[in-house]
Amino acid sequence: MQKPASLAATGPGSEKDVGSAAGFPTDTQFFKPALSAGDGLQGVSPTDRYLLLNQKMAETLKVGVGDEIELDLGQGRHATWVIAGLIQDLTPSGNTVYMYRDVLTQELNQVNRQPWRK
Repeated sequence: MQKPASLAATGPGSEKDVGSAAGFPTDTQFFKPALSAGDGLQGVSPTDRYLLLNQKMAETLKVGVGDEIELDLGQGRHATWVIAGLIQDLTPSGNTVYMYRDVLTQELNQVNRQPWRK
């Protein structure tokens, strides 16, 4: 997965710190989150702004599948994303959004950079 980016999200009527975003390759066999709502990223173009959101975060933001949220990408950049599915977050903090790596690197102006590795 791509190194997480720090983000904030705005849902209807409230602004919350999301924490981070993680991009994963479209052909991964390792990232298969269990969906609690929605169809996930099945059939979504890797360059479209769709994401998977933690269901707890969705409750906090009062958003659901099909709703749009605005992500603050830092350095004055913002982008609107559509929630394609709700998942149980895989991180201890529970504050990560997931999307295809292609669109995340494009939005962060990191296209053609080496992927981050531990």
